[in-house]
Amino acid sequence: MMSAAGARVGRAHSSCARRPDTRPPGDLLARGMEHMGFTTVATPARRASTAAALALPLLAGCSSDAPQSWLNAQGPASRAVVELFWPITIAAIIVFIFVQGLIIYSVIKYRARPDGPEAQQFHGNLTVELGSTIITALVFIVVLAMTVNTQRVLSAPLENPKDALTIKVIGHQWWWEFQYPDDGIVTGSDMVIPIGKPIIVEITSVDVIHSFWVPMLAGKMDAIPGRNNRMYLEADREGVYSAQCAEFCGIEHALMRFDVVALAPDAYEKWRTVHKTAPAEPSTTSTDPSIVLQARGAQLFQAGACKTCHAIDGTAANGKVGPNLTYFAGRTSVAGKTLPNTVENVKAWLRNPQAIKPGSLMPNLNLKEEEVDALTAYLCRPIDPSVSTGCQVPSAAKK
Repeated sequence: MMSAAGARVGRAHSSCARRPDTRPPGDLLARGMEHMGFTTVATPARRASTAAALALPLLAGCSSDAPQSWLNAQGPASRAVVELFWPITIAAIIVFIFVQGLIIYSVIKYRARPDGPEAQQFHGNLTVELGSTIITALVFIVVLAMTVNTQRVLSAPLENPKDALTIKVIGHQWWWEFQYPDDGIVTGSDMVIPIGKPIIVEITSVDVIHSFWVPMLAGKMDAIPGRNNRMYLEADREGVYSAQCAEFCGIEHALMRFDVVALAPDAYEKWRTVHKTAPAEPSTTSTDPSIVLQARGAQLFQAGACKTCHAIDGTAANGKVGPNLTYFAGRTSVAGKTLPNTVENVKAWLRNPQAIKPGSLMPNLNLKEEEVDALTAYLCRPIDPSVSTGCQVPSAAKK
């Protein structure tokens, strides 16, 4: 005979027994939210808004004219990466759809039903296990072979650089320096290259770890203090390719950008010839008001704090802290691509660098307005006939 305590326990178990839930599996989320005290109404509008919210992150990268889309490959190095990416991605999508399809089919087909039979218990299936293992191994082997081939394409110019142009890239907080060892050229913010020629980029840093990235031309490579990393890139056609630092490096990381300017071979030779020679300094005997202003700017540059941090070839200014400003007038940007290189933007930068790029090493020198005008006239004088860009262009102040 059952004891009174046992009867009470039995009644408790009986009263707490789970009643079959006959609602469809699609209501699982609603059931869970109801259990937590939430009330849900799955209207068509709510479903549509949820789907749109989930799709937005994917659609955000689907712009055909995105200036930094690595899928828009414009060189052999970037094209090799894209040609590896698509087969792997497509294979992954197929596997995902197949596996998820089997899961959904099984959930619906073999879901628990009221008064349904107990699920059959079994252990293992040799055919399925061997088949899935072999297929996985074959996919892995194919992906490995494709990856090795891509690495071969990217490393070939590094192993045989006889026809390549070498450029040394140095990362600073927060701008990029470009040195051309064979020609003695030093510039900043714009890396000028010829199209159709392999470029060997030797990358390092003087302060913290940065990451060199030209999305349309190549992958990423870290710039590490005390270490030289090498990578290969090449441009198929002329153009200006946006690039940036891809490793968080401090307060102005987002504004540590630069341009790769790809020129036709003859245009590059013209640029190279011009930049191998120091430009002439403004005449101190001229009576032309514009040249008098430029000469005043040159005097201020050499006598003030400018030459302590910056260098200009052919002068006593040989600072190494900031960018080399020898042919600054023809560059596309100011302050590491923070602003377009126009006369007005150069003046704004000279008035108060910290207002434009807080945290940069250039302090506010509290220059007088006439000093700002003179320094701008000196830096923006038209001395780079190899390009038609920068603040040397007369219309630049109106842009």
